[in-house]
Amino acid sequence: MLSTPWGSDRKPKLIRDTCTMADYNKLKSMLLDMQPKGLNGGDRNIKRDMDQKRALVDTMFKYLDMDGDGRLCSDELEQISMKEHLEDSLLECTMQDLLRYDDYNNDGHLTLHEFYTAFQVVQLSLAEDQRVSVSTVTVGLSTVLSCAIQGTLRPPIIWKRNGIILNFLDLEDINDFGDDGSLYITKVTTIHMGNYSCHAYGYEELYQTHVLQVNVPPVILVYPETQAQEPGVSASLHCHADGIPDPKIMWLKNGMDLQPRPSKQLSLIANGSELHIGSVRYEDTGAYTCIAKNEVGVDEDISSLFVEDSARKTRKWLRVEHGKMSLGFSKANFGNENVDSN
Repeated sequence: MLSTPWGSDRKPKLIRDTCTMADYNKLKSMLLDMQPKGLNGGDRNIKRDMDQKRALVDTMFKYLDMDGDGRLCSDELEQISMKEHLEDSLLECTMQDLLRYDDYNNDGHLTLHEFYTAFQVVQLSLAEDQRVSVSTVTVGLSTVLSCAIQGTLRPPIIWKRNGIILNFLDLEDINDFGDDGSLYITKVTTIHMGNYSCHAYGYEELYQTHVLQVNVPPVILVYPETQAQEPGVSASLHCHADGIPDPKIMWLKNGMDLQPRPSKQLSLIANGSELHIGSVRYEDTGAYTCIAKNEVGVDEDISSLFVEDSARKTRKWLRVEHGKMSLGFSKANFGNENVDSN
């Protein structure tokens, strides 16, 4: 054992070098037991127990901090040890061992934060601007949700969705592996959209909300694919577009931009999803391309319009049929002439 004199009016201070971690934990338990405790009623609650422990540690720190400077020094610890006759205990540790084990920055003092760590008081915090976090990911990709709850001795992070704890579910696409308590989602789909929450085990009152938004490239359906109309009648071309966020729709005619002004002849209806022609003309014949675009993609398809009156089609059909009959008649006569010549 080593001894260091305090002065002529004090007994020598003994500093023992046989204080093991087990003995040190016994010392801390004894110090906690010496503090006045409130009544413990009802069911056990991790947060309530920790709040009570924090209150005890706060009381103990104020008592030990004799000069009130917010730091515990060696002299203060020694004076309390002598005042409370802690040197008479059968423990192998002294109050000085608080500095030996828990003075993390080796400045010869213990702050309240270091004192909390010594007595395993959980301290959790969540920045106000991080209480709600919004994440956006494109469908098919992977994403990581990180819990912003920080603190000394932070318990494991628990993730919930719709009131269901995700950590203990054997899901292929959602995992909470990793030391930082993050939530990993692979191959995100629209079913993953929604709110997730995280909290430290036993401390549900302090939680962070994650809002997961999923972007989906446009997918369009054009109908009819093709149509034939007579001059003077109306015609509509439809383009149904799905996507997140909602796609913007534009039309091309034969590859050229089609930006109709509102009129009876040509108009866009329902945010461009319907192209309406009030009275079709021959020059309206063409390939109409619908293009849907949003932040993550683009899709397009073609609807074809043919304008031709039925009388013209009938005359054309008659000419074709007449040509076929004439050709057949000529072949027949040619054949007969050959027979007669023989």
